[in-house]
Amino acid sequence: MPNKETVKEVLARLDERIKNLSGRFDGFEKKQDSAYQLVIENQKSINDLSHVVKAHQDKFAVIDKEESEKKSAWRNWKLALFAQVIILIATLVMGRLGI
Repeated sequence: MPNKETVKEVLARLDERIKNLSGRFDGFEKKQDSAYQLVIENQKSINDLSHVVKAHQDKFAVIDKEESEKKSAWRNWKLALFAQVIILIATLVMGRLGI
């Protein structure tokens, strides 16, 4: 013979299942909130990191520009010195040749 449950027993079991599902949903909601907070923290960290990277890129751009200017100035000095040496040699040769 099938087990006959009273309406109160069925309602009590349904109420228990609803509470169980509600508890599971609350746990899911808490985990979802913590995951959301982690995403926000990661976004802030990524934003901070991108600002640091940009600052370093700007710093290195300035350093590269300064290095380029130094190399250019050094190259100009070498060319000027070379030109003066050529002029001095030409003057000495012309003086020896009596030109």
